[in-house]
Parts: sequence; C-alpha cells; structure tokens
Amino acid sequence: MFAALNSVLSLAYYAPLVNAMYRLKPSPRVEKGSRMPVLIGVPLVLLTVALIVFGVWPSLAAGLTAPASQALLAAFGG
Repeated sequence: MFAALNSVLSLAYYAPLVNAMYRLKPSPRVEKGSRMPVLIGVPLVLLTVALIVFGVWPSLAAGLTAPASQALLAAFGG
C-alpha cells in the first residue's frame, strides 16, 4: 500500500522534471532567462572539493561519524 502511494507521489513529482529535461525545444521561460551569478557557483565548488577530499581521505570524517554510529548502535541494540 505504502509502496504504491510512494510510487504515485514520486511520479507526480518527477514527471514534470523529466519532461522539462527531455524537451527538444527549451521553454520560453528558459530562453529568456539570465546567466547564473558567480556567487551561486561558490558553494558548488566548495562542496565538490569537500566531496573529493572526503572521498580520498574518509578517515578525516571519523571524528564525526564514529560517535554518531555508536549512538545509533546503542539506540537500536546493536
């Protein structure tokens, strides 16, 4: 029951996005849009660098993830 409801809600959410992505001609709203400001790209670059750093050296996050995992294991009897 819940899986079916989730599927319907997901379809309702993603269908317009998929339609917009695969449309052959951009919508008028997109055609008259303006360029993205440079400051919007700054968080993207910072998050990309963080993703690469933690991907190469995952032990850097051990100080945060170890206590969280211990708390979860204690809460669920692991």
